[in-house]
Amino acid sequence: MADGNRRSSRPRGPGYVFSAGATALLLMLGIVALNASQPPPPTVAEFAPAALDQIKKAPDRQSSDIGDDGVKVGATGQPTPTKRPTPTVAPTPSGPPVPRSHDCPGGRQIEDPQSPPCVPGWKGDNGGATAFGVTRDEIRVSAPYGTFLTGDPSPQWQALVNFFNRRFEFYGRHIVLKTYVATDDNFANPDASHMQFDASKVVEDHKSFASLGYPDRKGSEHIYYDYLANHHVVSIIGRETSRGTDAYFAKHKPYQWNRGAAVDHQFKSEGQFICREWAGRPLRYGGPGWPPNVWTTPPTQRTFGIMLTSATDGTTPDITPLKDNLKLCGIKPVVVTATDPKDATEARNPIASFVSAKVTTIICICDLGAARNYLDSAETQTYRPEWLMGTYINNDLDNSFSTNQPQQTRNVFGISFSDKFLPVQDSWWYAAMREGDPSVATPPNAGPIATYENLLLLASGIQMAGPHLTPQTFADALHRTVFPNPRAGRAPYYQGRVGFDDGGYSWHHDASTFWYDSSQTNTDDPTTPGRICHVRHGVRYDYGDWPKEEPPYKTTSCT
Repeated sequence: MADGNRRSSRPRGPGYVFSAGATALLLMLGIVALNASQPPPPTVAEFAPAALDQIKKAPDRQSSDIGDDGVKVGATGQPTPTKRPTPTVAPTPSGPPVPRSHDCPGGRQIEDPQSPPCVPGWKGDNGGATAFGVTRDEIRVSAPYGTFLTGDPSPQWQALVNFFNRRFEFYGRHIVLKTYVATDDNFANPDASHMQFDASKVVEDHKSFASLGYPDRKGSEHIYYDYLANHHVVSIIGRETSRGTDAYFAKHKPYQWNRGAAVDHQFKSEGQFICREWAGRPLRYGGPGWPPNVWTTPPTQRTFGIMLTSATDGTTPDITPLKDNLKLCGIKPVVVTATDPKDATEARNPIASFVSAKVTTIICICDLGAARNYLDSAETQTYRPEWLMGTYINNDLDNSFSTNQPQQTRNVFGISFSDKFLPVQDSWWYAAMREGDPSVATPPNAGPIATYENLLLLASGIQMAGPHLTPQTFADALHRTVFPNPRAGRAPYYQGRVGFDDGGYSWHHDASTFWYDSSQTNTDDPTTPGRICHVRHGVRYDYGDWPKEEPPYKTTSCT
């Protein structure tokens, strides 16, 4: 066994003091409906989550040479040719091929367009305990959650695990889920020792091969993931951290895997988006109302600023990729660095700095709570700039700004690396949960979506690694696998292109453009207004593809 007898000394920490904290479900609370104004979806059964039985049979020795479908969306929003990645072959099991208990749809393991390639059935000797947390029969996986959740999510999460155990090839093993409540007595000011204490439980108590994403700790969750990497446990990182670059993940290889987009990739793409679609164009969305002691007449041209907020452990994301790309079009933004404000009063001075500098357009590199406080503080100062938000720590959700003043939220725009949300009944997580356990009650929101996506990434690596599962074979498998990605960035789902064939450690690469509409019904809570609205229904662009045109904001339906 690789290191199955290894133990570590648990750090000193609190007892089991559980407190309120945002969970991974916050990443995915909004669900945006598709409407009839979209292009009609392909009439192919494999694209329908409800049509789980209408699938195509894969050949016995299916290779993972699918690649994407040979097209991507270019600057005009229309498909243009793109280069296929070099295909690689799926792992060859040590036993003879056997028929699967189910067929593979369209060359993919499951119906979800972000599925890995199909792997045929297998039987033979899997090598037994090949790594810490792996036995001949089990792959132990920890799943922390916060007390923000109403009730225990374990039944829904176990239903998802049932689905992956049934539909993926794990070579005689099955995932055993170890759920637990994350320890923290102050979500707004998390203690590093608490995160280390929870990580030590994963190592010593659960003896897990991997952990799913840790609950939201305002960008400081890297403390949890780093502890696990130092103890040779794989992490599926659920949202951005202040240090979440691919270079940082590489320093902890082969253990840290990011379900979203690396923050350095997010920032450089956002810089190019701003240069091509915002720079040099008249101010259109700010105001009305500018502090009269600064502006004697309303501004007409854009001046840019960056609100850079440090994580609660004092670390700050490196915004060099953003500034470097803005420099290419002559933008020299005013940068204001601030600690995470606890309320609108604490946010007053940073906002006042932008007012005095006559900034009309603020690029907010901040977590969701801080962003809300900045908007509220701006309103108290009768300052209504354009706000450019992104995926960084949840600023692209339907409920992100539902509690803020509409005079501010009507000026919120940005890009989102998250997948476009679908109605619950059309969502892949819902279909998987229903198949995994039809008796499980549907949760009141899209909570399981983050867990589903974490498990999809984890299951993909386990399957493609083959019978000899270790953190290194897991990493090698993800880097060589070419995910099929059918119709990525286009109708009917506008899902992001995923994969690690670029040699990185982050799953997502492209983004859609959005505006926020506070008059729309929130898809998480119908009694609460506010929704992310996708430009061109959610067409996605990667770095280098952003069109040189002003986005048609607020000109189509919010779906």
